Amino acid sequence: AKDPRIGSKMFNARAETVAEKPAFKSSFRRKRCLVPATGFYEWKQEGRGKVPYLFTVGDHDIFSFAGLYDTWRTPNGEVLYTYTLITTAPNELVAEVHDRMPVVLPRDKEEIWIDPGMEDPSFLQSLLAPYPANLMQMHKVEGRL
Repeated sequence: AKDPRIGSKMFNARAETVAEKPAFKSSFRRKRCLVPATGFYEWKQEGRGKVPYLFTVGDHDIFSFAGLYDTWRTPNGEVLYTYTLITTAPNELVAEVHDRMPVVLPRDKEEIWIDPGMEDPSFLQSLLAPYPANLMQMHKVEGRL
C-alpha cells in the first residue's frame, strides 16, 4: 500500500485468496512467518453487547498462527515492518462465535510453512485449514463491549 492508513484494512488475509491477491501474493511466496500466541479472542453479539471468548490450543501451550510479513519504505523514507494473520473458515467450536478463525498451524507443519524453499502454492494453501475443534478450548470471558 502506498498509504499507511490502508494497512489497517489488511490486518488479515483470507486463506482462500491469499495466493492471488496482489497485496499478499509476493509475501505468500517468499515471506511467510509464524506468529506465536497462547490464545485468541473473538467477540459474540449477545443481547445489546458483545461478549469476548478466549480460544486456546492444547493445554494452554504456545502455538503459531500462519502469517505473512513485509517491509516497505514510506514516501518520507521511514521503513515500516508489517505482518498479517491468515484466516480461514471456522471449525465447529469457533463457528459458535465467529464466521472466520486465524489459521493455527500444527507443530509438525511450522517448519514447512517458513521454509523458503517451499514454493508450491497448492501445498502451502493445503496447510491453511481450520485447526481441529477437539484440540481447542473456548472460555467465555466476563465483561462486555
